[in-house]
Amino acid sequence: MALETPTPHRPVILGAIDASDQARLVLQRVGTEATGHEAADVHVLRVIDAPERDADRVPVADEHKKLRAEAKEVLGAFRPTWRVHIHVRIGHPDEEIIALAHEARADAIVLGHHGEGRRRLRDRLFAGNTVERVLRVAPCPVLVVQEPLYDPPPADQCADCVDVRTSSDGEIWFCEAHQSPTRPLHDVLVPSAFRVHSVGFGSGGVF
Repeated sequence: MALETPTPHRPVILGAIDASDQARLVLQRVGTEATGHEAADVHVLRVIDAPERDADRVPVADEHKKLRAEAKEVLGAFRPTWRVHIHVRIGHPDEEIIALAHEARADAIVLGHHGEGRRRLRDRLFAGNTVERVLRVAPCPVLVVQEPLYDPPPADQCADCVDVRTSSDGEIWFCEAHQSPTRPLHDVLVPSAFRVHSVGFGSGGVF
C-alpha cells in the first residue's frame, strides 16, 4: 500500500493594520514572516472602531478598496503565489483581531504598536491598549512592530566607549580604560566559530 504524501502546511499570517503610518511597516513584516514559503495564506485586517448604531454609515466598500490597494502594493513585491484575503470589520479592534485569528487558524499575528508615539519607556510598556489585550488572549504567537524609538544615551555614558563601538561595528564594546583585565565568571563560553558577543561587563569584542 502506497503511502500518501502529506500536504505541506500552508502558513497563515494575519496582519492587523490601522490607518496610521505603521500600516506599511506591518504589511512589510507580514511579507517577511511569510517569506520562504511558496504558498501562504495572508489575511490583512482593518478594524473600524465605531459604535454598532453607526455601522451603516461606515464606508466599508471604500475602506476595502483602499486596503486592497495598500496590500497589493507592499505584498506584491514578495510572492505572487500567496493567497491574500482582505478583511474590513466594524467593532472593537482586539475582539475582531482575535476572532479572525481563530477563524483563519492563524499561525502568527502581526500588528503595529498603535498610537503609542514617542512616549516614555515605562508608559509604553504598561499602556493598556489593543496590543496588550491581543497579547493576553491570542491563540498564536504575536509580533508587535514599530519604528525604532530609542531613548537618547545617558549624559554620563563614556564617549570613548560609544566611539569604539561605532568604529568597530560592535566587535569591541568598551574603551581601553573600561576593559576588564579578566573575563567575569558569568560570561558564556562558546566555540570561537560562533562569534557570539561577550555579555560580561567590562569585556569587549567577541570570543
